[in-house]
Amino acid sequence: MTDISNFRHSLRTPLNHIVGYSEMLMEDATEQHRPGIADALREIHQAAQELLQSIQKNLTPAQESVEAESLETLQREAAGPIHRILSCTSHLIDKEGFAVPDMLRIRGAAGVLRAYLESARTSQVAAPEPREDGPPPNAAHLLVVDDDESNRDLLSRQLNRQGYSVDTAASGPEALRLLAHTRFDLVLLDIVMPGMDGFQVLAEIKTDPRRRGVPVIVISALDGMQSVARCIEMGADDFISKPFDRVILKARIGALLRRCEAEREVAHLADRLRLLLESTGEGIFGIDRDGRCTFINAAAVKMLGYSREDLLGQPIHGLVHYRRRDGSAFPESECPMLRAARNGEASRVVDEVFIDVEGRQLPVEYSANPILGDDKIEGAVIMFSDISERQRTEEK
Repeated sequence: MTDISNFRHSLRTPLNHIVGYSEMLMEDATEQHRPGIADALREIHQAAQELLQSIQKNLTPAQESVEAESLETLQREAAGPIHRILSCTSHLIDKEGFAVPDMLRIRGAAGVLRAYLESARTSQVAAPEPREDGPPPNAAHLLVVDDDESNRDLLSRQLNRQGYSVDTAASGPEALRLLAHTRFDLVLLDIVMPGMDGFQVLAEIKTDPRRRGVPVIVISALDGMQSVARCIEMGADDFISKPFDRVILKARIGALLRRCEAEREVAHLADRLRLLLESTGEGIFGIDRDGRCTFINAAAVKMLGYSREDLLGQPIHGLVHYRRRDGSAFPESECPMLRAARNGEASRVVDEVFIDVEGRQLPVEYSANPILGDDKIEGAVIMFSDISERQRTEEK
């Protein structure tokens, strides 16, 4: 059974992130007179409070461990609020483009919360094993590679009982042929095989651009540290010695598949974020704690007149923010962008100038928000708009 204090801590940490960021962003949306966005953030905050109440009700400090009944109730009650949080964050990111870095943090925290609950359901609480009448339709597809027929049969049957779809290969060449034409979510690979051994198969998988992303768990009676180290150095994701414990194998497979799914989700979110950055008309760039540009979108490049290569890795203040409107120097110590990156001070500036590549003043309105990671400030995101037209209208 799961230790109650550790499990409560694992759930409350991402939940605290959701509550904290949603409260902060509600204040921003209210100040910016964006009632629709404020309402969506209140929905996120309310859902987080419902999750907190469910955790407090089902995982009380008086319990010594997480009981299956309490966990099932918590999972059932948490499904709706987590779905609402993910739905609202997707709307605010995709439709509104509001506070994208912080919204991604909220969505990531909700995903972590859901993963913790699913992990507890699958690996911590005992449940009846599925019958051997076939895997569920959405089961992960695994490939077992072993020259011993009994090993293949035993392992594939165990994996079938756990709900996985399994193919087998009796040799290295057969495994590579299957990998060339079939999509597998994970490979379980024996090392000692006649002809092409497991080391050679692993090398072929990890050097082929089409297959290198497939995770590999090596299962072998070779349990010496040299064998383990060699497999890991060649790109294996895990190593389990024979004879293996079925529960340990199940946990390792589940953890690796969840990690790969999380990595795919992160890559997908990164692609969507890049698309969003490049499709917006506002200039957006990021800086690290030293003020060096870490990313910049097409709109910012166009407005400033620099090439992307001219800006990436360069101190942005010294290139575009070194002078005030009256021509006087703008010290780094007073720069709101650098204060956000170094001190975590978020700010919104409504009337300032950037300097373009020709040395001309570009009137801008911008916001600077810190980037937080692992409880420390990693830099800042700056979003700006050209307000030249607005100023000309106001001057008439």
